[in-house]
Parts: sequence; structure tokens; C-alpha cells
Amino acid sequence: MNPRPSGRGARQTETSVGPPARSPWDPRTPAGGCSGGAAAAVAAGLAPAAHGSDGAGSIRIPASVCGLYGIKPTRGRISFAPIIPDLAGLSTNGPIARTVADAAALLDVMAHNAPGDLYLAPPHEGTFLSCAFREPGRLRIARYAEPVVPEAEVDAEVLAAYEEAAKTLADLGHDVVEIPRPFGPDVVPTFVTLWYAFACMHPVPEENEHLLRPLTRWLRRAATPPRRPASSRPRRSSSSPRAPPWRSRTPTTPSSPRPSPSRPAPSAGSRTWTTRRRRSSG
Repeated sequence: MNPRPSGRGARQTETSVGPPARSPWDPRTPAGGCSGGAAAAVAAGLAPAAHGSDGAGSIRIPASVCGLYGIKPTRGRISFAPIIPDLAGLSTNGPIARTVADAAALLDVMAHNAPGDLYLAPPHEGTFLSCAFREPGRLRIARYAEPVVPEAEVDAEVLAAYEEAAKTLADLGHDVVEIPRPFGPDVVPTFVTLWYAFACMHPVPEENEHLLRPLTRWLRRAATPPRRPASSRPRRSSSSPRAPPWRSRTPTTPSSPRPSPSRPAPSAGSRTWTTRRRRSSG
């Protein structure tokens, strides 16, 4: 499935087997992306809950537009194994459900780690389901409505719901604090570069590129320089230094780390696809 922008800036889920996923509340509107199919199924009552993945809103956007509850856990809470993660720490798996309790219960099932994970979240005491029923106490909640994307506008209906939610929280006794947006448009080019690189993580033979979704093909071509014809490539002389064997065996992409010459690069299907473990906070 591929997320792509729609005319109003929302994202939608397209597949190779049917039309884009639609919200069951209003089939004229997309179900968001890129977990829009999962969210539409849950909102329509086809499933009580569903698995989603989120790097830049792919759980939160579909949950929002389909009237559901979605959780993007801290990185390292749910292992990506045996799939290679995005290597930037943006993406994670998470639950989508019709109630907070259902989402928390599914998170209890999904949470685990595996050998070779890039990130490890601190251990969680108790269950997430029990947290859904505890008294939260008085919370200090920050909010902001200024878009990060240049020239983006927040719809008046969205702003009205934003104000209503803030008033409800204040009426419950919580402190709602207006803050400036924590980052600005200067982060957008960096994010776009990462998104291009993510499309290049897995080697695809040139003769099979036509099997990719159009958006994926476009991202891969935007991220990689054009191939030069063989006749225009400089010829290597017999005295030119050659790349070490480990390098010639390893497909290099903008998002894949260069392996050490002392140990061979792991295969995509191997569980030993990392050599380093990091501990995330939160």
C-alpha cells in the first residue's frame, strides 16, 4: 500500500487490487494513510481492532479521519523483526481500535523485543490495559495549531473540533497550555530526504521496477542519480584500486549503513541485521 496526498492535503491508502480505501462514515473522503485499510475495516465493524504502522502519521491520520483510537508507541516498544526497520527511528507498529481499552489491550499483545532490535524501550510495569482505567490526575496538556508545512491551512471544522477538545479537557480540571510549534518548516526538507531514502532501502532489480507502485518508483528515482550508459563510464585501469570484496557484494542505498570490512553484511532475511543496540527514552 502507498500513501499519497489528496487534493486537500490528507493522505490516502492505494492498493494494487482495488480503489483507494474510503472512510465508512463518508465514502466520498479517503480513509487516510497508510493504514487506511485497517482503519476503515475497524470503523466499519469488520474487525474489533487492527494492526497499523506509523512513521509520519500513518496510524494517527487514519484513526482521526475514521473516528477511532490509534496509538503510535515509543520506538523500541514493538520489534520490527524480521523486517529491516527504517533506520531513522521514525516508524513503529501500533494498534487501531474503536475504544481506548481495546487499543491498549492490543498494544499489550504487540509489545515485545527480539535479538538485533535497533531500539529498546524501557520495560513497562503492569499492562497498558490497566493504564486505560487508572485515574490520570490533573494533567498539563500542551497544544498548538500552527502548521509546520509551508502554506498549509487548517480547515475551520478541524479548528472547531480542536477548540472543543481543549474546552472539554479544561472542564475536566486539566491545564491546557498554548505553546509555539516545537519545530518549523526548516525540518520539512530533511524529512522529505528521509522519505525518499526509505523507498530505496531494499534492492530491486531494474527489470522488476515496473512491479512497484507508481509513487514508490517515483520516490526511488528522485532519491538516486540517473544511471550512466556503460559506454560513458570511466574504464578502470589495471593499476586502479579495487573495492574490497565485502563492498562489491553489498547493495548500497542512501539509508543503509556501510558495513565493516571485518564482518560480512547480513542478508535481508537474517535476524542478525543489526550490530548495535540503542536504548530509547520514554
